[in-house]
This record gives sequence, structure tokens and C-alpha cells, in this order.
Amino acid sequence: MKTTHVLTRSMWCLACLRSLTRAPHQQESKEVDDEGEPDDTLVMKRRAVFETDVQPNLLEGEVVLACVERTLKFERLNERGTGSIGSLFVTNYKLSFLPAERSSYDTTTDDHPSLANVANPDIPLTSLASMWTSADNGSTGRRRMSHGVRQFGDVQQLEVHCKDFYQVNFSFKLSDKKDISQMLSILGVYAFPSSITRVFAFDYASALARMHSLSRDASGVPTFRSVRDYEEELSRLVVSKNWRVSSVNREFTLSESLPQFIVCPAKCKDSDLLSAVMIHRHGRIPTWCWSCPETSIALARAACARSKRSKKSSVVQALGGSSFSGRVNIVNLEKCCPTVRDVQTSFSRLQELCQVDSIKDWHNDAKWLSDLESSHWLSHLK
Repeated sequence: MKTTHVLTRSMWCLACLRSLTRAPHQQESKEVDDEGEPDDTLVMKRRAVFETDVQPNLLEGEVVLACVERTLKFERLNERGTGSIGSLFVTNYKLSFLPAERSSYDTTTDDHPSLANVANPDIPLTSLASMWTSADNGSTGRRRMSHGVRQFGDVQQLEVHCKDFYQVNFSFKLSDKKDISQMLSILGVYAFPSSITRVFAFDYASALARMHSLSRDASGVPTFRSVRDYEEELSRLVVSKNWRVSSVNREFTLSESLPQFIVCPAKCKDSDLLSAVMIHRHGRIPTWCWSCPETSIALARAACARSKRSKKSSVVQALGGSSFSGRVNIVNLEKCCPTVRDVQTSFSRLQELCQVDSIKDWHNDAKWLSDLESSHWLSHLK
């Protein structure tokens, strides 16, 4: 047995010496595929995964605005207190966290999305409900982020609450302070914009326009700020003969809360629209919203009438002529639907029930179903 062991070791040493004296072109071993043929693309794919910098997948018009490396991510209901380390990116569209540990299975294609996106979903900035910053473990100096409010002090934790009740915490104990300050200032501007032009939809439409060498209105994204967008929608629903686009409110003289171009019955003249302003509150006359392509039954909206004359107005009568049924059914939403304030209050109560701090709150609260019923959220959805 001893002799066999010595011979085996000597043979291994001899093989090492042969590999060192081998020619350089003989030392290189090429990757082979399943059929045994050399495939250099395998090496390139591995290098693309492991030797390149981590970057989020970007849409047209999306740019990276800030990045904080060595960020710790903790799930809200994680009882073990463990998290993952990676980089936190802020773009003009989303908040993206990419873990440092990744494999070749995390690559994204058109047919197969990345597996890492399931565990670390991107958070669109428009889905953010509130964000809180704090120092240390969040017990001291907890402040709510808003537009134009500068975050002072040593911020080490970011708590994110989304409108879909998703919660996540980010810790910056290992990150650079300058990167944290820059990221928070940019995030406050784009997450809570003071101007609607900072919304990503405008950057996306401009990028498509540049890519196709078209104007913004013809970029393929309907903004309904031109007559063409309304006419294409009427043509798509096959109701162009019954409805027309009016520019009577181009200078917002008809109503400040209505768009510049409104859709009205084809038999209705602009003078009829002007006469109907005095009947409806805030000048919100009946305007077209949608039509069924099969039956041509239309859905229109208007403000409450100041008197009973609204049922006899020429605009309301023209609405019946533009519909297949030939009659107008007026529904007062104030009587059958809750107010906006009631819906907001009910949603706030639902949010408090669903956004808990630990899993124990789900098991220990025996009144959860009764509290859910008392929020009236389920009755509002009926």
C-alpha cells in the first residue's frame, strides 16, 4: 500500500512538471459545447456576467442618476435579521437594487426575465407612497422625505413604503456618505416632483420620438393633446360617424378643468356647447369618454347640473342620438358612490392593516378581519 501511494504521488508531480514545460499554445484549453466542438462564446458569456460592472436594465429615455454601493437590503418581514449587500441605483424611472452576488442565471433576455428581478423587484418612482430616513437602526431621528426637504445628519437607513403595500429597508452603514447625500437629494426631486414634466413618461416619449425621427405627438404614445389622438381613438372604436372633436376649449375659455380638445356628438355645434356651460357646474359639460365598438353605446361624463334644464339641453339630447339605444341614462355618482375623502380614509386604514412590522402581528391580531370590515374598503369595491 505504501509503495502504491508513493508511486501515485510521483506520477502527479511528473504530470505537473510536464504541464510547466508545455508550450504556451498547448497550455490554453478552449471551452467545448455539448458536441465537443470549441466554443469561444461560452468564455465571453462568463466574462460578461462576472467581469463587468453591475448595471440595471434601462428603458428608452431612462438614465442612471445616482448609485450607492455597499448597500444592505432588509425585507420588512424578515425575522432573522439577515439581508443582502449590493448597489442601489436611482434612475428617472425607478429605484433598483442589484445584489453583489449573482450567477449566470441572472442574465435577462426578451423571453426569459432575470431570476434576480423576482427576489429584488424594481420599484417605479410613481409607486412610492412614502419614504423615511433615520440614523442607526431607525429608532432615532426618523424623518419623512419630501420634495425640497434636505436630509441633515448621518443618514444610515432608508425605509420605503409603496402604494401596493410593499416595504423594504436599505442600510448605508458601509456606504460612502457623499453617495448617500447625492442619492437622497436626487430621489427626493424625482420621487416627489414639483413639475409634471419630471415624470418618466415625457422622457420615454421624447426618446421614442428621437429614435423614430418623429415629432412628440407622432411618437406612438397618445397624449391626447392633439386632435389626431382623439380622431385615432374614435376610429379605433368605430364611432367616427357619431362623434367629432371640438376645439372650442382651446384657450380654456369653456372650462379650466376640461382638456383643450373635447369629443362631442357630431350633430352638436360649438354654439350648443357654449350655451350648455351655464347649466353645468364649473363649465363641465357632457363630454365623451368611451364607446363600445359592437353596440356604439357611449359613456359620457359631466358635472352636476344646476337645474333640471340639463335633461332638456341640446347637448344631452344629442348624446341620445349618438348612441345605438337612442336614450340617455343619467346616473348621479354622488348618491351611489363614496366620496373621494371616504375612499382615501378607507385606503389609509387598509394600509395600516397590511403594512405590519413583523410576522407576529399577523398571528396575534385576532381582530384583523373585523378591522378590515370596519375600514369599509371591501364595501367600496362592490
